[in-house]
Amino acid sequence: MLEADPFEDDYITQRRDLFWFLTCIRAWRTNPWLPATLLLIIIGSISTLIATQALGPAASFAERVALGVGVALPFVVTRAFMQILGGGSATKLQVATAADLACCDLSRQDLTDLQIRGRDLTSARLTRCNLLAADLMGSLMLDVDLSRSIARRARFDYADMTEAIGHRTDLRDASLVGTNLTDGLFERADFRGAQLIDATLMNCDLRRAAFSTANLHGADLRGADLRGADLRHCVLRSVSLQGADLRGARLEGADLDGIKVDDLTIWPDGDAKLFGSFELSEDDLELLSTPPD
Repeated sequence: MLEADPFEDDYITQRRDLFWFLTCIRAWRTNPWLPATLLLIIIGSISTLIATQALGPAASFAERVALGVGVALPFVVTRAFMQILGGGSATKLQVATAADLACCDLSRQDLTDLQIRGRDLTSARLTRCNLLAADLMGSLMLDVDLSRSIARRARFDYADMTEAIGHRTDLRDASLVGTNLTDGLFERADFRGAQLIDATLMNCDLRRAAFSTANLHGADLRGADLRGADLRHCVLRSVSLQGADLRGARLEGADLDGIKVDDLTIWPDGDAKLFGSFELSEDDLELLSTPPD
């Protein structure tokens, strides 16, 4: 029997959106523009309140709104110019220019759009980071900790992320083409819409991970723990699933043509089909999924 779908109400996504905002706020120590922005918001709010009170009770709602927008507009424009003239995290600059990032603790930093291709981040701590659209292509990321980080649209192509930790990491629309994630721990990670073409995920812990609409063409998932994973509408062509555990996984609408399985592959219904090691076409899979008489 299939487990309840943990992604149906998108509750995890909502929590991550809130966490992304909190991550940025917590980076105020290394980003001087954040407290400046907060100060402008406070001043603008007080000015708007004073101005609307000055209108008196006879003022209409539209007049109050118009006055509030008029008072707040200069503060918004000022903040925009501040960002253009000098916005940028000091930590981000230090990371981008550092010679050695191995074992560094960069937890809770705002590293949006960070460009550090081919760098050594072995055993680095990137927990609860904002890595939105960051580029770490070809980096050495052995044993890196990305737990609860926001890495939407980030690039990890051909990076070595062996034994990486990514509990609840948001990797939506990320690019992990050819990435080595062997022995990784990505329980409840969000890979929706991600590109995992030819990626290696051998022996990965992917329990209850979300992969819907992701492209895993040619990926190596031998021995992976996919219990309760959401694989709906995924491209799983030519994927290696020998020894994988798919109990409770969702496979509706997935492209399963040419997947490779063996007698150790456990299907969503909990059965291990004892047919040896070979490739299955979509017609074969339809026959296997037909309940017995």
